[in-house]
Amino acid sequence: MSNDATPRLHLPYLTASQAQKHLTLNEALGLLDGLIACAVQSRTLAVQPAAPADGALYILPAGPTGDDWSVAGAGALMRFEIGAWTELARAPGQLVYVRDEAALLLFDGADWVFAGEALGARAKLNKAATAGTASVLFQKGFSGRAEIGLVGDDALTVKVSADGASLVEALKVEPGGQVRLPKKPMAVAFRTAGAVTVGAAVVGLACDNAVLDAGGDYDPTTGVFTCPAQGRYRVAANIMLAASNAAGVLMYVYLRKNGAVLGGPIMLAQQPVAGALPNVPVETAVACVAGETLQIGLLRAGATDVVVFGDNYTRVTFEYLG
Repeated sequence: MSNDATPRLHLPYLTASQAQKHLTLNEALGLLDGLIACAVQSRTLAVQPAAPADGALYILPAGPTGDDWSVAGAGALMRFEIGAWTELARAPGQLVYVRDEAALLLFDGADWVFAGEALGARAKLNKAATAGTASVLFQKGFSGRAEIGLVGDDALTVKVSADGASLVEALKVEPGGQVRLPKKPMAVAFRTAGAVTVGAAVVGLACDNAVLDAGGDYDPTTGVFTCPAQGRYRVAANIMLAASNAAGVLMYVYLRKNGAVLGGPIMLAQQPVAGALPNVPVETAVACVAGETLQIGLLRAGATDVVVFGDNYTRVTFEYLG
């Protein structure tokens, strides 16, 4: 340890027998003025300024020019005071705010680096028990709008809120890696109400037994699915023709959007032989906005009505794809 200055910042010590102690004290105060809450004007200016403001600080880039700067060299922390430049000591861990970049730098002992990179990008949140919470809450006007973290268990949970009154679980990643989307719009329904006679007008297919309806978006009495959010939707159906149909009868399968037929038929189904129970798989996708409705529509393709079999064989699926 030096008897003349502090070991890290090299602030000069006062000595017991020293005359004019105020000079040494003022020198130390000047160094502290530059090092505490340190803010430099720039770290890219290479030409020594002719008339800088008193107290101005700079980090020198490579190849600085000027009587004082060229001697100090790259990375030096230079301070101007009372007409003279002084190189301030740099200590490992020292933080500096760079005004023209709005960046926070840290001296790592060899160079100035971005503080965030030097300190690491990982933030650690800890909870004492599984039932506890370790999460980050995002707010708007101090009203909660989203939460990410371990909320009441060890699964990663994402919650969101439209009004700030309550948070709704939107995504959950189980500790084993399984991903659940509790609010993903999806409905699966079977028809149990008996056969449907398909004639010369498009009839909407209603499946009355909704075995899955995550958001309550499917109406089993009409077969209409109301899209709760903007995005793409998968629409699928499995339609079984009744054994009572004559051989060769034809039926079109359509997608109805907002009650109207959307484009041409998705599928043309045919009864191959009388007495058979042909199974007709149908699938398509469509873009919708919130509030629009979707439904499978059926229409006979010839002069003879077609009968669709129920009894849990005919089903529809509506799924939000994003």
